[in-house]
This record gives sequence, C-alpha cells and structure tokens, in this order.
Amino acid sequence: MSKYYCLIAGLSEIRAEEYKLQYNLEEFKEVLRINLDKKDFELVTLFYRKYDNDNLLAFLKNYDFKADPRGNITAEAFAELVKLLKEQESSKDKRFPEYYREFILGYLTDKPIIPDLSWEDQLTTLYFEDAIKCGNKFISSWFEFNLAITNIFTAINCRNYSIELAGAIVGSGELAEMIRNSNAKDFGISQLFPYLDEVMRIADESNLLEREKKTDLLKWSWIEENSVYQYFSVENIFVYLLQTEIIERWMKLNQEIGNKVFKEFIDKLRGSFLFPEEFKLNK
Repeated sequence: MSKYYCLIAGLSEIRAEEYKLQYNLEEFKEVLRINLDKKDFELVTLFYRKYDNDNLLAFLKNYDFKADPRGNITAEAFAELVKLLKEQESSKDKRFPEYYREFILGYLTDKPIIPDLSWEDQLTTLYFEDAIKCGNKFISSWFEFNLAITNIFTAINCRNYSIELAGAIVGSGELAEMIRNSNAKDFGISQLFPYLDEVMRIADESNLLEREKKTDLLKWSWIEENSVYQYFSVENIFVYLLQTEIIERWMKLNQEIGNKVFKEFIDKLRGSFLFPEEFKLNK
C-alpha cells in the first residue's frame, strides 16, 4: 500500500477564521492525478464519479450541455462512447466504468435496467453498487453508510407523503431491500444500522438548513470514527476529499446565511483533521 507522506503532511488545516480552502475539489483532483499511483487514483475517482454521472445524464438529454468540471470525463469522451455503442453494443472502453455501457444502452433504447426507478436513480444504484465493491474497506463502508442515510431520509419522506417506496429507494443491498419492503417504524434495520435513531431525529428537524447541517455533522463524525490511524494512506486522502466537499458546500451558501452557519459548523470541526506535529510542513 502506497504512503503519501509529503502530499498529506502538506495539506493545510481548515481554519474557522479563514473562509477558504487550500484546494477546491476540482483543483485537488488534478493534484491527486499527478501524485497518486494508478490504483489509488482509481479509488479517488469513485468520489468524483458522481459528477461524471450528472454529466452523463445531462449529455444524454442534451448533447450541447455545460459539464461540471469536477467530473473526470469530457463531453467529447461521452460522445465517442455513445457513438461506439450505437455501432457496436458489445464494445468496451477502459476510460469508463463498466456500468456506463449498460446504462447508456438502456437509456438509448428506453429499456430500464431497474424497473420503477427514474433514470437518475437507476444510475445512482449502479454507481453505489460499483463503489461498494471497490475492494477498499474504508471507502466501501463510506458508500454503504452514505447510501443508507439517503435511503432512510427518502423512506421517511415517502411515509410522510404516502408515496410508494418501491420507486424511490436506490441500491440492491440488504439494507435497501429491508427499507423497501418493511412496514416497521424502524424499517427493520435498527440492528443493522446503529445510526438509525440519529438519522430519524435529524429527519424530524423542520428547518431545512439545520437539517443539512446536522446531516453533514453526522457524516463528519462517521468519517472521523472510521478513519483513525489511517495517516498518509489513500484512505486518509479520501477523508480529506469528503471533508473538503462538506466545507466547500457550506462556503457556497449566500453570504448572510453562509458565514453564520459555516462558522458555527467549523467551530465544531476545528482540529478534527490533524497530523502528528513532526510531520507538518506548513506549521
């Protein structure tokens, strides 16, 4: 397993008094592309692939679309793939995840891969299933945790508004299937998902901004609890990516709300991404 002492030790701490980050997600992607070995960068691309998924859907709806620069795949590459699949359905291209071929062919022929789900949710399901099988315990667990939270919130909203669960829950794992088919108050998953009570309390929060903040704090706590002693590894880099995403999102709020919420939020996170003093380059 590769170690990235200089890269990780050189990452600055997030400070409450500085409303900025050392790198945004787009910039950090290019830093990682240069510094990580091939297999580790492939793991990192799992994080960025959600932006590729959004770009793919936008491309299929309108070839003349504006791509999210945080993705890895260009509009030109998408065009090449679609053209290739139209000419030869069995073709493969290592630049793309394997499930893109299945999804694009289904979309172009209007044959759903997963009945009852929207095209967006079908792609999300394929994405999570692929990421969970990545072979890295920490990264796989993160995707399982994130998927669980998403499905629990969705299930609660469905119950509150009498919406059919079958067409709303994504993923095909045990937790997703139990949520999809359970009438129990706890969806039958309290023994499988120890964060259920906290997620359900957050779902009861009427203030949407406060709900988002509490959800991000829960995710941050999970990240910290599950990344202990992961210094200088690709897991450590993935942690930094996840935390950067959270901070970047709050910094993009409008000035009046964003500054107040961000400062309250960051005060709780201060000092949570620290390295041994002897390894710090920018003290």
